[in-house]
Amino acid sequence: MESQHTVTVIGMTADEIFVSDPDFAEHPLPVSYGDFDLAWLEMDERFAVIEPPILPPG
Repeated sequence: MESQHTVTVIGMTADEIFVSDPDFAEHPLPVSYGDFDLAWLEMDERFAVIEPPILPPG
């Protein structure tokens, strides 16, 4: 894909990063670390971490 857009990283192995990419029907999409790093660098290495809220005890 030749357009800038967001993907979601859903897993990793020693050789690949697995992403969910709305531009592709195949999920998860395996991507080499080198290709991922080049694409991430093109996007100024922006990222977001989404975590569930921490609820108080009780």
